[in-house]
Amino acid sequence: DPRVGRILADWIGQLAALFPSPFFHVGFDETWLLEKEAQQLGRTPEELYLEQLTRVAGLVQKNGKVPMAWADMMEKYPRMIPQLPRGLIAVPWHYDPLSDAEYHRFLSPFQAAGVPTMVLSAVMNWHWVTPNYTKSFQVDSLLLEAGLKHGAMGFVNSEWTDNTHAALMRMARPALAHGAIAGWQGTGPATAEFIPAYAAALYPEGVAQQVGHAIELLDRSERLLETAQGTTVDSLWANPFSTARLDRSRQHGKELHESRQAAEEAEALLEGAADATTDSATIHAWLVGSRMLNYIALKYIYADQIAGFWKELGEHPKKHDVTTLIALETADQYHSRAADMLDAIGGLRDGYRDAWLEEYSPFRMSVALDKFDAEFQFWWRFQRRVQALASAYREGGQLPALETVVEPGQ
Repeated sequence: DPRVGRILADWIGQLAALFPSPFFHVGFDETWLLEKEAQQLGRTPEELYLEQLTRVAGLVQKNGKVPMAWADMMEKYPRMIPQLPRGLIAVPWHYDPLSDAEYHRFLSPFQAAGVPTMVLSAVMNWHWVTPNYTKSFQVDSLLLEAGLKHGAMGFVNSEWTDNTHAALMRMARPALAHGAIAGWQGTGPATAEFIPAYAAALYPEGVAQQVGHAIELLDRSERLLETAQGTTVDSLWANPFSTARLDRSRQHGKELHESRQAAEEAEALLEGAADATTDSATIHAWLVGSRMLNYIALKYIYADQIAGFWKELGEHPKKHDVTTLIALETADQYHSRAADMLDAIGGLRDGYRDAWLEEYSPFRMSVALDKFDAEFQFWWRFQRRVQALASAYREGGQLPALETVVEPGQ
């Protein structure tokens, strides 16, 4: 629609006037409807994309700036690469460790066409409750090495908040520092030495070692949880009684216990450091992160144990055994696994809210907090259903399948 051109010209003019940087990033990534729109217009995706990119890049250049654009769609349609607007910097972004052959496949077409590039890494924080520092550092080093090999003019690091459970950005600071150092030095700093050095540079001598060890423990806890249940933000809100989740919990019980232990050790170290530094907001964010990791691990440990109770009881258990394993161990209102989860999630919500307000405005906060409320409601409903089941059960009766108690109607 040609009317959009006037809007873009106005916006680009305003933004160019606001920022002194010579670079102007126009985005252009993840245009998932490109093929559909091109088909409707009787054109190729390359033609449609290049037309719009050329138009926008020209507006940026008229305002005295150097246009930059994400390169994912250029990689998807590499025939357009030699036709990219002159002066545009393409920004290939890859957030997983790749092989030399894969980096070559992505980057060599830009080098061959003489298109300048800046490679983009990222802090692994948007699907992760706490950053996966190990993976972030690995991607920094590999992508920087590949970029230099293929003539990249620069290296960019990034972090993302588009997940509606927004990452607490203060926790990403070690990974941002790592990316900055990697780009400045032309090689990633030694991973084993980096976190202790980072903590020593930022925190008082008396607590630097504690903070550094806590960061390492959080990284360990996060990675163990990923092994056990996949990306941790998804695991935080998922139904732990689903068949797939229970299967993973049974297979990775060791990792769940070790993840929880690492999170608890990190929490103890951070609590000891909280009053000994002026950077209390970052310590608080890490504390919230450690408690969320602990909660996730406990959630899946308990779900596995509860499923084990159901299996142990069989279809026609004794009333006494139902009272013991179901009424008391699983759903007692005071001391049970369901009660533990209700206590834990309520405390997490309040801590997360406080940490959010230490670094963000309230915009979008309700979207994240409502998920904590939904998690509370999940366990509260489960507790009441199990209590009702145990109360109504009679000797010789049939115990319903666990999944029908978790999700009635199944």
